[in-house]
Amino acid sequence: MFPYRKWPKGAALFNEMICLAKRMNAQEAVDIGMVSQVSDTYLDMIRSALEEVSRLVGKITGIPEGPVDIPVFQIPEEPKAGKLALS
Repeated sequence: MFPYRKWPKGAALFNEMICLAKRMNAQEAVDIGMVSQVSDTYLDMIRSALEEVSRLVGKITGIPEGPVDIPVFQIPEEPKAGKLALS
């Protein structure tokens, strides 16, 4: 329930991850707000992380309360991750 509440824009994607073992790519994580940016190099990533930590000091918000709109969870007839059957 936590991912659905924290990143409601990702609800459909989370359902696909559960039902189909779909992987989330970096751009999808940015699109739903789970990741703030993607860096091209390791050094850029470290710099960006340090800037983000400095920006967030004292500004962390809690997880929203209240009902969460979760899309209907539809299990496919043959749940698979690629060609592998899921159990």
